[in-house]
Amino acid sequence: MLRAVVIVALCAGIAQSQSFIPLGDLPGGARLSMATGVSADGTVVVGMSRSASGNEAFRWTADEGMVGLGDFSGGVFRSQALGVSGDGLTVVGSGYGAQGVAAFRWTEVEGMVPLGPFAQAEVIESSASGASVDAGVIVGSYATVLGQRAFGWTPDLGVFDLGNIEPGFDASVGFAVTPGGGVLVGGVETSGGWQAFRWTQGVGMSGLGHLPGGSGGGYARGVSADGAYIVGVANNEQGQAEAFLWSVVDGMIGLGSLGPGVSSAWAVGGDLLTVVGTSESGRGTSPPSEAFIWTPDSGMRSLRQVLVDAGVSGLEGWMLTEARGVSADGLVVVGSGINPQGATEAWVARLPEPRECLPDLNGDGQLNFFDVQRFLNLFSAGDLAVDFNGDGQLNFFDVQGFLNLFSAGCP
Repeated sequence: MLRAVVIVALCAGIAQSQSFIPLGDLPGGARLSMATGVSADGTVVVGMSRSASGNEAFRWTADEGMVGLGDFSGGVFRSQALGVSGDGLTVVGSGYGAQGVAAFRWTEVEGMVPLGPFAQAEVIESSASGASVDAGVIVGSYATVLGQRAFGWTPDLGVFDLGNIEPGFDASVGFAVTPGGGVLVGGVETSGGWQAFRWTQGVGMSGLGHLPGGSGGGYARGVSADGAYIVGVANNEQGQAEAFLWSVVDGMIGLGSLGPGVSSAWAVGGDLLTVVGTSESGRGTSPPSEAFIWTPDSGMRSLRQVLVDAGVSGLEGWMLTEARGVSADGLVVVGSGINPQGATEAWVARLPEPRECLPDLNGDGQLNFFDVQRFLNLFSAGDLAVDFNGDGQLNFFDVQGFLNLFSAGCP
């Protein structure tokens, strides 16, 4: 009978893993921190906080808390982490040294190391924004007097340009890369305005098109693990910036917004396609932006409200303004918000586990006559797949267990 109780609890969606954790800030500086990325397993968070030295890149884990990563020597102290490798061991971003702002990769063994060399002699500044699972491929942007250029980096090739999609329009920015390093994404200038792009070694840079009726304003900021789905922002038919999801099959589709204003997607993860980002809420709050979560089944929702509805504690007085990263399973989200004291603070949230609907025996996402028919057929055939009380037998108690679950319904 204990197992039957456990089964009922599962179908009712009882979950103990969801949580909301404020990350605090580095000691010595003003109260400020922002999270910009998370490792594949959701255990390592990176971003920027204000320390006694200035704005400083950080790496956070539950065991060590927030640890500052320092900066290059010889310049204004101003570093920021913009991404982290899937394994959580390499952090990428930008630092400020004697030569100005420069892209870096950081490991515990090597510390902060500048990326390069760049083929162009006069690079004004550079930053790295994403890394593959082992940091074997890094993506970012650099600037010269001629404008910005998206780049890729590997230990063997060093820095390489990602090119363009239209002659005479060379400006571009790089944002994210798949865990395997085979797909890099960002935004590129065209005669029709900025357009999101997808880059592979075999094809080079390919434009992702526009939202229906819209044009320009396109930047790809996140990519799924297999490279099949890309998220970002582009102008819609009304000329407003709108979060998008792109795939080879469906092309670019708009994800809407929480209110009448703009929205922007930053990351995508999970088998069920969990997209996170920021949107104007339309509620008249200050700041007006709010972190969102989008799934194909539920559309765009306020992330804070999703957590509150799931029974997550610790959100009293918080405004979650931006979600910037999501783990590979789509359950861990990181971002920034306004804490109860009015300061900007980084946070990490764990979403409820997906709920299992045990009486949906035909797997169509609904409870109806066909599930009852399926149960009776399996029961008559002596199939232990409908042994709902787990005693190794099929009897009245399994019928009762199925009917109870069916009556309770599933999410």
